[in-house]
Amino acid sequence: MIGPFHGFPRETPRFLEELARNNNRPWFEENKDRYTRCMKEPAAEFARALEIKIRKIFPGQGPLKAKIFRVHRDIRFSRDKTPYKAHIGIRFSEESAKGCADPFFYVQIAAKELWLVTGIKEFEREEVVRFRAALADPVRSASLTRTLARLSSFRLEPQGEKYKRLPPGVDAGAPIAELAKHKGLYVEESLPLPEALYEPGFPEYCALRFKRAKPLYDWLKAL
Repeated sequence: MIGPFHGFPRETPRFLEELARNNNRPWFEENKDRYTRCMKEPAAEFARALEIKIRKIFPGQGPLKAKIFRVHRDIRFSRDKTPYKAHIGIRFSEESAKGCADPFFYVQIAAKELWLVTGIKEFEREEVVRFRAALADPVRSASLTRTLARLSSFRLEPQGEKYKRLPPGVDAGAPIAELAKHKGLYVEESLPLPEALYEPGFPEYCALRFKRAKPLYDWLKAL
């Protein structure tokens, strides 16, 4: 049963740092109780609390489902064979089955960094078509431009992998030319671990920062 969130233990950053240095099965098994105490249990409590907080802060927001990523890495096709992730990653989205193709809020906690992301990591094929059609629409394109300008005032710039070439019919000099290359669209914020991490108010801390990027989430959700 998931209990109330009281904050991550102050031991959590140290555990993550030690896990990064001792990324092997014997060490992890010897420290399984620390993993449960520092990562697994507080992450579940935090995810539940942030789901509730986002619904309260964002009127009209549909129910979000948290996905807590496994600590075990998928090493089948990776040159890096270290078995564990030295961070906590949690994604919040309405359609969790779509994964990174649905607009999401993402929280990642590492030994020295908090990483907050809002947007879509990678468009599905049909979404690319709808995204480019929205960019070609003067009203919807202007709405996105205003949103990105406001985010830029918070030092949140559009991110995402891009195609090398412009799609057919897009003028290289058009204001939306670079956006039209995007395979996904999101903004991200990297911060030193805040004191709030260890307090019950950490879900609200994250929700209020996500609130700045909520217009981008809404624009993408409307595609």
